[in-house]
Amino acid sequence: VVVRFFIDCYRQHLLSPTDTVNCVVLEGGSGSCKFAAAFIPAVMTLLEDADLQHVIRPCVIQNDPIRLRVANATLDVSTTPLFVVGNYFFDSLPTDAFVVDGDGAVCEVCTDDESADTFTLSHDVVDTTQYYQDNDDSKCLNKALTALVQHIQAAYPRRKCLLLFPVDAFRFVLALRRRSSARSPFGMLVGDATVHFSDILTDIPELSPHADCFCLPVDFDVINRFLDIAFASTCKVQVSTTTPVFSDTFQVLYATLFPLQEASSSLGATDKARLLFQSCLHHKPRAKFATRLTTAMTITTPFCS
Repeated sequence: VVVRFFIDCYRQHLLSPTDTVNCVVLEGGSGSCKFAAAFIPAVMTLLEDADLQHVIRPCVIQNDPIRLRVANATLDVSTTPLFVVGNYFFDSLPTDAFVVDGDGAVCEVCTDDESADTFTLSHDVVDTTQYYQDNDDSKCLNKALTALVQHIQAAYPRRKCLLLFPVDAFRFVLALRRRSSARSPFGMLVGDATVHFSDILTDIPELSPHADCFCLPVDFDVINRFLDIAFASTCKVQVSTTTPVFSDTFQVLYATLFPLQEASSSLGATDKARLLFQSCLHHKPRAKFATRLTTAMTITTPFCS
């Protein structure tokens, strides 16, 4: 999926062959680095099988300040395609939770004053159009939150629904896009335990404790709708997710953003990767991973897909 994304960038003239780093894979999270340890050999094997190891040269670093050691340069995604990989990443970032009641009221779900390990439902009705007021992302976040609430109220008018709004995941994506130019393609592959706002709500959500943190499931439909609201005016937004399997809560989401003027109607490598993704991805063992690990690739000569 990742390699085909970069091939599509090249085919759409959004990735020029060069002797310097010109495309980046960014992995975020914390833990034992098991995912990266499996991902990098798989990429290397794929490149060798396609006889591309001399055309695409990975430069792997593990460092908090994102410094490309082999390239001797600081990460700059302002003009390069960027692909983000997150394995059980979004579910560990702070999430705002709301209950949309049958009468249309929206209330916050808060941690209990007496115990940080339990949730309680606030009785204050939320004004979603003014809920976020802290930074430059507020306008976009409020627009997305309001649109989601309106959709839930229209689709499920007599049902109480839980809306999990992964606000820090959205801020993370918005921050990355601010560092990129409008012509820079963006891809994302994330896997998390999932939930959907249409699920029957019998109680407020339970915490899922882990070392030094707790996690909430992620609603991929919410992410899909947010990406459309935030970027559809400037990018061709495409999102695919795996089909939920009975008793398996782990799902994977694949999203791409390409500049509108460069979007092609033909079936490119990214579309083929999306079809492959939809048919071939299965459950993977849970693996937390270490501090941000960046794979910087240098595509030095033209190649064929």
